[in-house]
Amino acid sequence: MSELPHAQERRTLNIDFEPTDNPKTRRPWTDIEDQTLRHLVSQFGSARGRQGRWTDIARELPDRTAKECRKRWFHSLDPSVRKGPWTQQEDRILLEGFARLGPAWSDICLLIPGRKDDQCSKRYNDILAPAAKDRLRGWSEEEDQVLRDSVQSLGHRWSAISALFLDGLR
Repeated sequence: MSELPHAQERRTLNIDFEPTDNPKTRRPWTDIEDQTLRHLVSQFGSARGRQGRWTDIARELPDRTAKECRKRWFHSLDPSVRKGPWTQQEDRILLEGFARLGPAWSDICLLIPGRKDDQCSKRYNDILAPAAKDRLRGWSEEEDQVLRDSVQSLGHRWSAISALFLDGLR
């Protein structure tokens, strides 16, 4: 990998653009890309904001943007990220933080060592928020059967399967 000097890029916004028929699709990260990203972060650092060198890092990873590299590092590869089940204490801190600060996830995550803002947001909105409580109820026999049949016919196309439930079964 080449050593690239840090330089500020000047970007302009082209307002007269043609939409493409080919929107960028999400592409999973490979093991080689993850190894390369780890190496580049050790070389350039993982600072946020203006001190960050994410553009330099992205230049070394074909077809990856600075934003993709930064998100992959901070949400998946950073060794300080705590993964796995949430503890009751973490849930309590998250609920208290939300009650005090509202959805200020970047501030709330500072109260829970090892958890990132995205993790806190998802945990609250998907599990702890009052609106999510009914989502965790048990499944009926009919719903179980629809799920089995859908996986049989659609495979693991979860968006298509979930649409069946949003269209009236639940």
